[in-house]
Order: sequence, then C-alpha cells, then structure tokens
Amino acid sequence: MPIITSHLKRNKLILGWLQYSLWSFVLVLCFSLVSCNTIYDETVTIENSQWSDDTAIPFEFEIQDTSKYYDLFLEVNHSIDYPYQNIYCWVETFELGTSIRKDQCSLELANAKGKWLGACNAETCDRKIPFIINTKFNNVGKYKIILTQNTRNAILKDINGLRLLITEAT
Repeated sequence: MPIITSHLKRNKLILGWLQYSLWSFVLVLCFSLVSCNTIYDETVTIENSQWSDDTAIPFEFEIQDTSKYYDLFLEVNHSIDYPYQNIYCWVETFELGTSIRKDQCSLELANAKGKWLGACNAETCDRKIPFIINTKFNNVGKYKIILTQNTRNAILKDINGLRLLITEAT
C-alpha cells in the first residue's frame, strides 16, 4: 500500500507541476501577444497626488509606420476620495516639434450617480479612457502630447498619476 500511495503522490505532483507550467506558458503567450501591438506605454506619477494647473504632463513617443491605425488610451489613477466626477484638461499635440492642435477635454472618472467607472480597490481607482481611437499619424517621427489640468482648482488633489498607452488598432 505505501508504494501505491507514493506513486499516486508523485503522479499528483507531476500533474500539478504540468498544469502550473501550462498555465504559466499560456499567460506568457497572452501577454506576449497583447504587448506585440503596444507602441508606447508610459506612466507619469504626480508628486504628492497634487496636480497643479501650472504643471504640464508630457508624453513623448515616436511613430515609425504611418500606414497603420493606432488607438490611444489615457489612464487616470486617482484616490477614491477624489471629490469630482471628471477632470477638465488642455491637451496639446506636437508633431515633429510643432504644436498642431490644442483642445479641451473632459476625462470622465465617475458616472452621474457618483459611481467610479474604473477598476478600484480600497484606496485608488484606475480609469482607462479611450482617448483617440483608430487614428493615423501623418509623419514618421517624434510626437508629444502635453496634458494640463484646467479645473476651477489651482491644485487638483487626489490625482496620483497619468498613463498614456498607444497600441496598433485592431
């Protein structure tokens, strides 16, 4: 009986290891496939979670292929204590060092009833916002997007960071 038990335990260990290895392989493969179409991914942490209206947040990236379409996502990390539904921002876009556009946008963080729209834990929320979807860039080269908060408050508290993610459109 002990020999059979020993073999069963060993077989269970081997089977468990194979299942773990298979799941690890599948996860690595999935992350590899997802990251293959990522062109740019940068996070800027906001000092002391206080975004001043005179603090510009720049994202600089390079485009190599103008024949492809791209999706740009802006992710806002904020405290669950953030007192507003959204953030108004100025968004200035530079192409090859020249400002080509400046727009005001609203980054919606909560619905009309005050429920956070992002993935939240006990302290913070991450809200991934489709920013510019299915767009083409005119030229190969360096681009820059600068965000500046444009709210009624000179200092916007409880904003921890911003992330810009650029992927090839699917």
